[in-house]
Amino acid sequence: MSRRVRPAAVLLALLAIAGAAQALEYWPRVFVRVEHVPIDLQTPDGTRITVLDARKRSAYRRGHIPGAQHALWTRYRAGWLRSGRLPDDLEKLARELGKLGVDDNRPVLVCGNGQDGWGEEGRIAWMIRYLGHPAVALLDGGCDAWRAAGRPVTEAVTVPMVGTFTARLRNAWRAFTPEVAAALMDDAIQLLDVRTREEFNGATPYFSSRGGHIPTAVNIPLGSFIDDRGQVKERQTVAALLETTGLSQDGRIIVYCTGGVRSAFVAEILRELGVDAANYDASFWAWSADHARPVSRPSN
Repeated sequence: MSRRVRPAAVLLALLAIAGAAQALEYWPRVFVRVEHVPIDLQTPDGTRITVLDARKRSAYRRGHIPGAQHALWTRYRAGWLRSGRLPDDLEKLARELGKLGVDDNRPVLVCGNGQDGWGEEGRIAWMIRYLGHPAVALLDGGCDAWRAAGRPVTEAVTVPMVGTFTARLRNAWRAFTPEVAAALMDDAIQLLDVRTREEFNGATPYFSSRGGHIPTAVNIPLGSFIDDRGQVKERQTVAALLETTGLSQDGRIIVYCTGGVRSAFVAEILRELGVDAANYDASFWAWSADHARPVSRPSN
């Protein structure tokens, strides 16, 4: 016996699909310049843009984009201290983000520290995009670009407009340890380490269990992708960086760092370039802690 579908339910579903499609088309790029962000933070049809500020709370309190909600990446990980992995309960994670105003039908803009940061805004944006949101952008140049453009800032904290965010995972955007391990024997999977050269060679400033890097990885530090204004370098410059280190834009690239923050930012850069890029969010904290996993150092 077939169930009768209520017209109202069909209408609501169609409206939700239409809203998501509109959100999908809103941002012209993943990294948007401040001049492409409306000063009233509304789309032409009056939809409010959800703004997330990924900087430390002290910076947020000194002044932020009006209506921005504070979103520190460490609130959205499994465990504390040396852990970068996302929580296991991703549906709960989506609900928590909904409390900040993330909604399936509202565009999201994430800002961070730009040149002085560690890619925290990239981690927040990657997380929301991995969970399936159709319209997430990063403010190119960070929150400083907003202020430098003469846009208003405030110290006032506003109550978020709670949203409904449904997790629809983009599985290709995230890498897990078994796939990273497979890269050691599979030339089709490339590894990119975006930590500093010192970390790549063995320094452990963030208390990794062992120093060094994952075998076969090449090193392009995060700062190599950013210009002196704190903005992402031009596409052709990024493409040249990859070519110089022997990375193919036509193959899969897994990006890692210490805890999946810097690597998330770079993964977003590569995805905008059209690369099949994934963030290894557990990153070197997890890899180095498992002594069954090999680690390379220059002396090796």
